[in-house]
Amino acid sequence: MPTRITSSTLKLFADDSLLYRPIENNADIATFQSDLDSLVTWSKDSQINFNVKKCQHMQITRHPQSSYPDVYYMSSQPVSTFNEVKYLGVIIDEMLSFDSHIVDICSRANKTLLMLMRNLKKARTKTRLLAYKTLCRPKLEYASHTWSPHLLKHKYLIEAINRKAFRWCFYYRKYDSISHHMFANNWPTLETDMYMRILSDQAAVDKDKYTPHQSEQHDTRHGATKGVINTDVKKFFFQNRVFRAA
Repeated sequence: MPTRITSSTLKLFADDSLLYRPIENNADIATFQSDLDSLVTWSKDSQINFNVKKCQHMQITRHPQSSYPDVYYMSSQPVSTFNEVKYLGVIIDEMLSFDSHIVDICSRANKTLLMLMRNLKKARTKTRLLAYKTLCRPKLEYASHTWSPHLLKHKYLIEAINRKAFRWCFYYRKYDSISHHMFANNWPTLETDMYMRILSDQAAVDKDKYTPHQSEQHDTRHGATKGVINTDVKKFFFQNRVFRAA
C-alpha cells in the first residue's frame, strides 16, 4: 500500500489504515482523491477489497463553518463523513478536544471499578490494589500522552475515579478526607503519575526529540508553555505543557 501513495501520508497498524493530508484548496482535494483511487486500484490488484461502508472521513479544523465541502469516493461509493472517529482506541473529534474520549474512558473505567467493588467485597487491600491497577486504571491511562486533558472538568472527572478507587482499596468512607492519606500511601494523581512515568522511562516517549521539563519562567496563564502559540489546540497540547525540544 505505501508504494501506491504519492502525495498523502499513510499510517498502518495491523488491519487499520489511516490516510491524511492538509487540505487548503481544491487542488488538495483532487490530490487526496487521487490517492484514494490509487488505494482502490491496489486493493483490486491484491484482491483485498475495502469495505467502503466501514470507511470514515473526518476533517480536523478550527473553523468548521469555512471548511471545504469535500466528498470523497472509493469504488464510486461516497465515504461517510463523521464529526469524530475512533482510531486505535482513541476517539478523535474534529476540534481535537477529546471530550468524547475522556467521557468514554471514564464511563468504562467506572463500570469496571463498580464490578470490582461488587465482586471483591471481602478482599484485602493488596488484592484490591492489584485488581484496580490491572483492570481499571489502564483504561484511564491508555494513550494519555496523546489526549492528556487541559480542562479542569476533564481532570476532575478522571481524578474522581482514582480517588474513588483509593477509598475502596483502603476502606475509607465516602466523605473521609483522603488527600494526605493518598500522599502517605504513595498514591499519585493520574496527572502526576504520567509525568513520573516519563521521567523513569516507563512511558513510550521519544527522548531523542523531547525531554520532560517544568518551565523556569512559569506563566500562570499558559502553564509551562514557551514561545508564541496562537491556538488552544497547540497551547494545551501535551508536548507543550510537559516537554521541551531537545
